[in-house]
Amino acid sequence: MRKVLPEDLDFNESQPYFVLYLMTNRFQVGDDLDINLFMIWTGQKHREFREVLGMTERDVKLKMRHDDYVTRFIGWLKTFVPTIEPEEKQLTLFLEGE
Repeated sequence: MRKVLPEDLDFNESQPYFVLYLMTNRFQVGDDLDINLFMIWTGQKHREFREVLGMTERDVKLKMRHDDYVTRFIGWLKTFVPTIEPEEKQLTLFLEGE
């Protein structure tokens, strides 16, 4: 187990699947991180995505370019990232400034 580092949440510094795992599960810098859970999550998401595509793992390998699969998979993973609601106080200050 290790702690989440600032670069772990940066798409320029870390693998996109990893960043999206952290964002989807609302990890913050300093949180404890079990890499095994990330690996399990990634495997589950690949299976779910293949189901969405209506393809088996073999179909994906035979019928899709790897880069196309990765691009589509990352786009699909982004749909799981929760939106961050602005705090009510921040929203009030924004509206007052109009």
